[in-house]
Amino acid sequence: MINKKITLLISGVISILLLSINYLGTYETCYFSGICAEILATILRTLYIFIPLSILSLLTYNMADQVYRIWFKFIRIWIPLTIFLVVLSPKYSNSLIPIEKGSVSFVFSVLFLLISLIIIITKSLSSKK
Repeated sequence: MINKKITLLISGVISILLLSINYLGTYETCYFSGICAEILATILRTLYIFIPLSILSLLTYNMADQVYRIWFKFIRIWIPLTIFLVVLSPKYSNSLIPIEKGSVSFVFSVLFLLISLIIIITKSLSSKK
């Protein structure tokens, strides 16, 4: 199992890279190349799940190891599932409910944040008793 430091380090580095590239813009990062910018935008949408992961790993860093282990069992399944579903979703959608990479990534990131907070809060409260 990956320990707290490694989880925090990996998620923090990926989050800083994502935010830096997002701040600079995909076209400026790729020197205004269309194909490169499209690929980079797809990678950004796929890896947005690491931003809430880094926040939550920072939150669990000072908590009991039991809370971290239970939360890590959840993220071990959720992160690959989210990346898989974002990769499978289309770039653009014409339907009434737009199911595209950006919306799938956003919805699963918000769900990840909410479910993780519920797990962390309930397990930390039960471990204090």
